Amino acid sequence: MLDSVTAPHSTCIQYLENFFLAEKQADFLATLNMNDNSIIFYDYEIGSMKSKIKFFKEGEQGVGSIFGFSIINQDSILIHRYHGMQLYLVNSKAQVLKSYKLSSDNFPFSVFPASTSNPINKIHNYVYMNSDGKLDPNNAKVDLKGIVACIDINTGKIVPKLYYPEIYKIGIWTPEFLTSYHTPPLFKEQVVFSFPIIDSIYVTDYNDYVGKYYAGSKFQNSPIKPLSTQLGSGLPPYEQREKYRLSQLYYGAIYYDEFQKYYYRFCFLPISESDYVSGVPLKSKEQKVSIIILDSSFNKVGEVDLEAYKYNPYMVFINKNGLHIALKANGNEDNLIFEIFKVVKK
Repeated sequence: MLDSVTAPHSTCIQYLENFFLAEKQADFLATLNMNDNSIIFYDYEIGSMKSKIKFFKEGEQGVGSIFGFSIINQDSILIHRYHGMQLYLVNSKAQVLKSYKLSSDNFPFSVFPASTSNPINKIHNYVYMNSDGKLDPNNAKVDLKGIVACIDINTGKIVPKLYYPEIYKIGIWTPEFLTSYHTPPLFKEQVVFSFPIIDSIYVTDYNDYVGKYYAGSKFQNSPIKPLSTQLGSGLPPYEQREKYRLSQLYYGAIYYDEFQKYYYRFCFLPISESDYVSGVPLKSKEQKVSIIILDSSFNKVGEVDLEAYKYNPYMVFINKNGLHIALKANGNEDNLIFEIFKVVKK
């Protein structure tokens, strides 16, 4: 049940298993509420709000407007101030313990807003966040480096890591296609990356890519074409870019189910020309979604079509019960409801 200031949609959620909060050890779902700059904790079993951490925007403990978070424990929470290019380490009392600048002479890039599909990853004394590197969509620079910001939490030093695959050099891409998605750290502290325009996924240790595996959709019949191949021509108007994006098949977030040992890669399917020009809000603006399923060795074992216009593919989490995908509010602003999916072998 949501309170009067909690939005039914959140760009950043995190499932916390066996977590100690408010003198209770339980499973919680933490969600970002941008309406009042807070993180809200819901008791997973009961479904009710259990606690809230509200952050100041200004003053000594001010952190600006929060765009994402990662909870390590109740005394170590990383929160991302996107517009201020800052990362803060805070505790459950909303006290700022440390702050980090997300730009420097060594890292003149823009870090993407932390989100459910782009989590803040912490490995030992380093924090990793995705960025857009030097690939500027306005003039199609071909320097592909720097798509990850690596922050030393002891010194605050930030350095670029990784790079876009070579296919990004062939043309100009809409900014949404420059977003890369990744899992939390998995086996041997490796991370899996999903790029919107590539049918394969990449495994990395953050120093380089150590594996590439096909994870394409049954609906993809040809390579995804760039917005333009006229390098240096700049971006066309927003309306043209949006029509291009909606008419493409492209890939989104990838998640790992440690309980069933499967990867789930989300795929957004193109809107037809007739649906786009129809003006019907859902048909002309909302893409249908499929989920590509891979086993723990990255073999594709299936693909499932989600019912059209029913789910919010950006609000997802996994626990022992299965893959949880939020339902769209559709007029019900008082409840946040998830449907649970599990892979069943035939």
